[in-house]
Amino acid sequence: MANRTKLTLLKQDGTTIPDIDAVIKPMEILIINGKLPVEEGDILLRTLPGGLLDKFTIVDRGFNSHPKPHYQAKYTKASVQSTNASKKKKWYETFWGILVLGIVASLLAWLILRFFGIA
Repeated sequence: MANRTKLTLLKQDGTTIPDIDAVIKPMEILIINGKLPVEEGDILLRTLPGGLLDKFTIVDRGFNSHPKPHYQAKYTKASVQSTNASKKKKWYETFWGILVLGIVASLLAWLILRFFGIA
């Protein structure tokens, strides 16, 4: 059998359920806990090394009660960047941006004062 992994269930109402034991197969995701409220349209997220996410949208929850309650959910997949990785800026980008903006503003102020003969 394939390796188990931990997923996060993102419900359509925004509720999240972390640490779901599951097995991801090419055509389905086996969710061991049959008591979870899995519905079509819900999203399962798996964190990959490097800060990326695998996003699985449930198209058929595939509930099965034998031998124990579980889901054999059919899905569509889209890999996405994590929101932290995509929005995070490097410290030097912000520092140099502010520094350059300050120098340009100071130079512009000096030129305007020289042009009008104030300085």
